[in-house]
Amino acid sequence: RRTLQDGLVAPPVEDGCDLKFICDESLNHLCRALRTLGIDTTMETKQEWEARTQRRKFLVFERARSERRILLTTSSAAARRRDCPRVHVVSPRPDILAAVRDVCDAHGINPDPDSVLTRCIKCNGSIEAAAQDDARIVEAREGGMGIPGDVELFACNRCGQPYWWSEESSSSAARAVARAEELYHTVTGRRVKLENGDVVEDADDEEEEAGGE
Repeated sequence: RRTLQDGLVAPPVEDGCDLKFICDESLNHLCRALRTLGIDTTMETKQEWEARTQRRKFLVFERARSERRILLTTSSAAARRRDCPRVHVVSPRPDILAAVRDVCDAHGINPDPDSVLTRCIKCNGSIEAAAQDDARIVEAREGGMGIPGDVELFACNRCGQPYWWSEESSSSAARAVARAEELYHTVTGRRVKLENGDVVEDADDEEEEAGGE
């Protein structure tokens, strides 16, 4: 299966394995988009980037192999190295929607709508329910974050980032939902409506039902 530009071919992925990715430091927006879809995606660290660009020591290769991740990179030169792990080369200035669709198509990924918005955008941890008196919520409030006291709350199990839903169109939560629906439609061709993190309807199915009446 071709997964690279310039005619390079990545080794095949084993059937049934959970696909995980690691993005080089230039692909932060792609990383966040994949996380939005619930895809396990981590970033090259500052230390790994410095080792790669300043000392030609590819620590990111070692982590990709040890964590069984596919490397997403803009560097064709890095992809051609003999010690390069499984890799997918992305355009240096990618259209994010096109890049996400390309990665998913190349690796046979069909995102589960129930996995959308279940990973922390900041660190790739899992988002879980959190009580109003949860230590992570209390700490965020003490740090000046305006967390409402009358909504269902969530927090990342790794970095503690709080999350909550809002119907205000200008809120970050509403923008995140709109972006998630857009990404899901781009990759799958299907439209879903998310409400409080749940899939409440498949817009395509709704349209088909209306058309059949």
